[in-house]
Amino acid sequence: MKLVSQSMVFQPIVFHSSSKAPAIVSYEALWKPEHNTPAEAFRIQRQNGTLTWSDLSCMNSAWMHRPTLVGGAKLHLNVFPETLETAEFWDWIDRLPPNPPVVWELLELPWAANTLDRLKQLRTLGFTIAFDDIGQTSRTWQALRHFTPDIIKLDARVTKPTRRNEHALRSVMLYAKDRGVLLIAEAVETSEQASWLQELGIYHFQGYLYARPQEEPASLGALI
Repeated sequence: MKLVSQSMVFQPIVFHSSSKAPAIVSYEALWKPEHNTPAEAFRIQRQNGTLTWSDLSCMNSAWMHRPTLVGGAKLHLNVFPETLETAEFWDWIDRLPPNPPVVWELLELPWAANTLDRLKQLRTLGFTIAFDDIGQTSRTWQALRHFTPDIIKLDARVTKPTRRNEHALRSVMLYAKDRGVLLIAEAVETSEQASWLQELGIYHFQGYLYARPQEEPASLGALI
């Protein structure tokens, strides 16, 4: 399978307590297709039977053009359940250097037949595993019953300041605390939203308040 170069951008994930300036802890690699949104482009790829090829091309391009990772920062790479089923994915992993600073973000889609086994395999290899878009649908909450990820990324639907969202977040915070899971709030766009999340006890954020996805991502100095 010959992979092609894809246009990738990177968005920082930051730690930001109310008493400290935001600090970059990792970057998420995001595909920037030329004519569609990523969701639409991946939908077309699935219809054409080329989803895993496109997924592998994206992760390969993201790794090749990754930002400088210092101070323990990691690179978040998205992966579809279907891709985990392919021999090409595991061959690609074998070509990475020892102990690569990679977090695998499992995208919110129905799992394939062996997804659970593949996640366990990744963990055995020492990788960090994140579940993306938790809270987007009821199915995302249910996934937490089958496997405990290292990181839960909270969808925009539950990171906005509402009473209903506060109830949902307090529940997932109990789940995370009992299991040592890190919570990251996505789509944080205003200082008021960040303050509300901080008051609840969530301090890891990703969103336009801090930085937009860029080919040359923001440095720590740009966030302060």
